[in-house]
Amino acid sequence: MSEEQLTDLALIVGVGSMGVGLVLLILMVTLFFQKTVEVERRIATPGKQLDGIRRIWGNGPIGRWMRVVHVFLFFVFRNLPRVGHRIESRMGDEREALPRGLKLWVVLPGSVFYFDCRVSSGGVVSRGVGLAEGLLCWPRQFILPITVGRL
Repeated sequence: MSEEQLTDLALIVGVGSMGVGLVLLILMVTLFFQKTVEVERRIATPGKQLDGIRRIWGNGPIGRWMRVVHVFLFFVFRNLPRVGHRIESRMGDEREALPRGLKLWVVLPGSVFYFDCRVSSGGVVSRGVGLAEGLLCWPRQFILPITVGRL
């Protein structure tokens, strides 16, 4: 494959990944949110961070996104060596063991979304643009024809 074909492929993968990410974001805030609320109800003990996040951000679209992210990060951060137990105790407590299927409703979409964001930014970076410039100027990147070449 030539360099132009690789650039085109990276751009297609990047744009497709952004589309998948947007769809996944909408699903996590709408359809999957009921499972997130159930998980949050079980792990957000009164007075801890997850309880405060629920009260502060509420139930609007941005508030739902913040709650989904914090519940996802609860499961990610608590598995860190040395500091995980402190982060878990600050954010909330898993008083009773949650069923694996219920955890997967939060962890799997969050992980796929994170991976998708990395792929999206990789498509922009491989286009020959620095990460910061690529993320700040991405609409210009995709509106201009691919044949412009490297910036």
